[in-house]
Amino acid sequence: MRGRLMAQAYADSIIRRIPQFNHLPQREFQAIVQTFELRHYNAGELIVQQNANSMGLYVIVRGQAAIFYSAPSGITQQFGTVEVGEYIDDEALFYAGVETASLQATMPTDALFLSRDAVQRLGTYHPLIGQQFSGVAPVAAGQAAFAGQRPNELVLLKTHRHVWALLRWLPIPAIVFAIFVAIAFALREVAAFFLIGGFFATLGLLYYIFLEWQNDEIIITDQRVIQIRRTILAFRRSFNELSLDSIQETQVHMPANPLAYTLGYGTLELKTAGAAGNVSLAMMPKPEKVEDLIVDQYQQRKTENLYAGADAMWDSAQEMGGAGHAHNDPNLLQRARVPRTIRLTEENDFDDTPEAEVARRMPFSPFVSTFMVEEGVVFRKHWSLWFGMVTPAFMFFGAALAVFIISLPLNIAVIGMAAGIVLLICGLGVYWFRDLDWRNDYMLVNDSMILFVHQRPLWLQNERDLVLLSQVDNVIAEQNGITPQLLDYGNIRLSLVGADEHKEFFKIPRPRVVQEHIMLRKAHMRQMLDQARQDSQRNILTEFVAAYQMHQQPQQQYGQQNNQQNYNQQGYDQQGYNQPNNQQTYPQQGYNQYNQPTYPQQPQQSSQPQQQPPLAPQQPNLSPPRQYNEQRPPASSNTPSPLIPRRDDQPAQSADNEATLPPPPMPGKSAPPPPPQSRRDDDQLDENLPPPPPMPR
Repeated sequence: MRGRLMAQAYADSIIRRIPQFNHLPQREFQAIVQTFELRHYNAGELIVQQNANSMGLYVIVRGQAAIFYSAPSGITQQFGTVEVGEYIDDEALFYAGVETASLQATMPTDALFLSRDAVQRLGTYHPLIGQQFSGVAPVAAGQAAFAGQRPNELVLLKTHRHVWALLRWLPIPAIVFAIFVAIAFALREVAAFFLIGGFFATLGLLYYIFLEWQNDEIIITDQRVIQIRRTILAFRRSFNELSLDSIQETQVHMPANPLAYTLGYGTLELKTAGAAGNVSLAMMPKPEKVEDLIVDQYQQRKTENLYAGADAMWDSAQEMGGAGHAHNDPNLLQRARVPRTIRLTEENDFDDTPEAEVARRMPFSPFVSTFMVEEGVVFRKHWSLWFGMVTPAFMFFGAALAVFIISLPLNIAVIGMAAGIVLLICGLGVYWFRDLDWRNDYMLVNDSMILFVHQRPLWLQNERDLVLLSQVDNVIAEQNGITPQLLDYGNIRLSLVGADEHKEFFKIPRPRVVQEHIMLRKAHMRQMLDQARQDSQRNILTEFVAAYQMHQQPQQQYGQQNNQQNYNQQGYDQQGYNQPNNQQTYPQQGYNQYNQPTYPQQPQQSSQPQQQPPLAPQQPNLSPPRQYNEQRPPASSNTPSPLIPRRDDQPAQSADNEATLPPPPMPGKSAPPPPPQSRRDDDQLDENLPPPPPMPR
């Protein structure tokens, strides 16, 4: 109860700014506020546990929390932080799911918590709340959709092959049942036995065909395409995974039969930079729509990355004093950003090779198939392969023991002991050779590369194959046979960019986990590259903004100093128009009696020296625009108007009898017309003008 009362203090400052509650009426909003609880967590305390059931929404109001993800391989990686004013797990208000990551407080933290059950109870009393939170939210939780789903991965499509792939096998059970019925009619004595047997055989075939169809799955997310194929009789399982960023081309093939066009199924091919990484999705329902879905999601990812970089750059511009962007509402709280990046904390040691470090830290037990070193994660081959390789050594040990035991009753113990020692030494040699051969076959995976090592003792073989992680198109995990599926081992095949052949690593434990680990590392590397590109662009923009501001500061100061002088020089006041520049103006010309142009002379110099304002350089005025209600200082009486030419004999007006200028126009009205031009008398000649031309006869 005390926590709910304290949550009331954050009603307007925090809760009202959450997008899900921003548009609720006051009555429903107060009901939501009374449901929030304020919880306190100490440093290191878990707020959310990975693989636990999702409970509700969390909003950090004090402190900080970190998001950790534990991969199936045992690696725990920090994905990001949740700062004050950020919320997380808003999807839990819509549906029950499983948490894909852990949230841990890094310091004393206070969080507002709203449970899904409380919101559902409110929906029974407040129909508006029930209507808003009764919709289906996007699938975001991992294990609720499929095994191995990443944090914040959105499932776009999860489907099987076309239903015709199931129905086309129905004639086989029908034929089998017809055979049993025919045998029953032929052998009437045992007809019941064959009819019952035919019924169960047909039912078993139907169930097998259905399982074969259901075991083939196609999963399309906002990050990758996953193809799962299982064959029951052949004991074969294959997991093919392709990142959306690796797709270079898509192509739809419709079979050359009218049934495919009638039922709407075909083959969708996803092509990569190398032929080995291509993925073919056969008998897909509505392949054109699936192709459009993949292409649209690919373009959306590119657009989101572009906008993410633009947001980061404009945020930096705002910090430097720039304009910033306006497509995000600053009054609303933001969902916690979880960048999928792996931070490198280890320092490279060039004096120690990865092979030496692996040999130094390799566990003795062959049942430990995965372990970590500073260079990354090491995957060894399955223990069943080790047992098959060292079996000859155990045979030598058994032969040595048998020879020694047999020689005892025959009084040839010395000979038997000598033969046993020889066999024992041979067995130890074979064990050392085969065990070391097994231990030196492993795969090292880190954030930048995949290292395949194949070494044999006595310098018989020393192969070292290094593959950059950026060159990996997709990873295929296969399990062929009943023994690999029972012991859970298989093969890993890597398709590389521009290569037509796969890189293979055989008999590796838990190939599905290894495949997911490699693809997760690849996704992390791509996020790091995007982040580095955004940082580079942001640094360029920051330097440009800083240089621009340093260049504009002296111009702004100089423009503000000359702003008053420019206003004094302007004789015709028009407020709301562009300010006149400092260019020289000329009086308009007139005509005399001979139809020759005349120009007014400059006014005579007065007895008092006239102080001219300094000429401003030709720079744009950076002062703020004038408003309509802003007062402008009157023009000087000694300064002639640049728009009205003055005659030589026209006396200068004093300040008392100076003609007043027309009033400025009101906002929204046109300016008054300029005063008429002064014209010289026709009978007054100017001595400086040339003589008139002769009159035509």
